[in-house]
Amino acid sequence: MRSKLPKFFPLYTLPLGHAVWLLATCVACSDPEIAAAVAVTADAVQDSAVFDLQTFDVPVSTDHAVDSAKEATTAQAPDAAACVPQCDGLLAQPKGKSKFPLVLVHGMGGFTNMGLLDYFFGIPKNLRDNGFSVFVTLTDPFNSSAVRAKQLAKQVDAILACTCAAKVNLVGHSQGGIDVRELVSALGYGDRVDSITTISTPHRGSKVADQLLGYLPGKDSGLLDSFAQIAGKMYTTPETDANVKAALEQCSEKLSAAWNAAHPDDPRVAYYSWAGYSGLTANGKPACEGGDVPVPAHGDIVEPGLLASWLAVGGAQVPNDGLVTVESAKWGHFRGCVPADHMDEVGQLAGIVDGFDYLKFYQDLAQYLVDKSL
Repeated sequence: MRSKLPKFFPLYTLPLGHAVWLLATCVACSDPEIAAAVAVTADAVQDSAVFDLQTFDVPVSTDHAVDSAKEATTAQAPDAAACVPQCDGLLAQPKGKSKFPLVLVHGMGGFTNMGLLDYFFGIPKNLRDNGFSVFVTLTDPFNSSAVRAKQLAKQVDAILACTCAAKVNLVGHSQGGIDVRELVSALGYGDRVDSITTISTPHRGSKVADQLLGYLPGKDSGLLDSFAQIAGKMYTTPETDANVKAALEQCSEKLSAAWNAAHPDDPRVAYYSWAGYSGLTANGKPACEGGDVPVPAHGDIVEPGLLASWLAVGGAQVPNDGLVTVESAKWGHFRGCVPADHMDEVGQLAGIVDGFDYLKFYQDLAQYLVDKSL
């Protein structure tokens, strides 16, 4: 079943960690009237959303299932010399510095915007203001990367048609990094992708997912309670919700090795990765060493909503951002670590971060890809 995107994006669509922080600082948000106030229309901030959420037909349905009869398109990139831009439902924008447009891909529980919040908070506008061509995509909040990549494929095709570019540069945060690898390795988009950059993507899984799936002995009530708060109405348990289970399995340590073996890198595509780590007593070593940038002196302050998962993943002894270890985040050419937790990496909540200049980070990332594509 296919449908237009829902007009309302309620609180439970906040990505992993964001809703916990908001709930921890505003317990009254459990009140239906306050929650309704938070659930504002998705078109409230049009300049932060690249896709027109009221007209762009993304295969996202109320049960977050993709139409299995619809396969990803096999269309080739447009011939730039003969191409006439077709931007139906997309924000037309100048090419600027970008040889290939930048495409931002959200992680588990993601969205393009929710009222005054966009997943990549303020990042698309800041990049455009600094001369880069950037688009944001939207896929199921909870599902496997096999499903989400099919949804992503249609949007990448639309971006190529709008920009008349031969390729795109994909940037995936968290599970979004697995989605873009699926797009290239399983759906054959290596001829339309110049590079993949992943930011704290659990390439080798996350212990948090394994704990929630029951793959590890015992149960951590803190993790279970946090995830239940994050997922809200969408959450029952991984055992009874197939889409939540599929998303968690995609990020599982237990299952990651088999998935990686089945999804080899495409030699036509450049692969880059970044990792974040938290904890004022953590120094990131030795995991953060060997990148392109110096190792930050210490991590950031652990957000209260991520404390249980930060400790479960390894705390200060195993550098991590509250969900993903640095070692798990490495893939391809490792660029380095940033002193940021899983929320700060995308400027959440609402641009309030612990000293990490996330806007400059994305500007530098975009410029690096421009320089590499020359």
